[in-house]
Amino acid sequence: MELVMLRRFRIKTRLLLSFFIVLFFTLILGVTGYVSLTSIGNTAVRAMNNVRILNDIYDYNASIDAGVQNMLYINDATLSSNVVQATREHIAILMDLLREYLEVQDQFSGIFTPGEMQDMANLLEMYEEAYIPLLQEIFELMEQGRR
Repeated sequence: MELVMLRRFRIKTRLLLSFFIVLFFTLILGVTGYVSLTSIGNTAVRAMNNVRILNDIYDYNASIDAGVQNMLYINDATLSSNVVQATREHIAILMDLLREYLEVQDQFSGIFTPGEMQDMANLLEMYEEAYIPLLQEIFELMEQGRR
């Protein structure tokens, strides 16, 4: 009888030990899977934010171009001053976005070549040194009523 009890105990111990081993490995696999999925999700969110930056840069650049085009054809002084003000605001936002792009530029290394990333930095510099001053001259002429 003691032998039967000893066997049952050993079988129960083995089953209990096996259960905890399986539970432990299941828990480790679950945690590993959760961490991996969270990492993938975070990467996707970061990629979407980066795409948003590039999309917003394009949108504001197109808006500024449209604003300058509209200034050439608007004869109403009030409407023209509103277009100038909106275009100035878009320029400020675009400059912030371009600086934000430069901060996260290294995250685009999988998409752009180093040469393309340097071209973007050069374009920002050219934009700040040439295009913005030219736009400011256009704005001053528009505010003076000259075209």
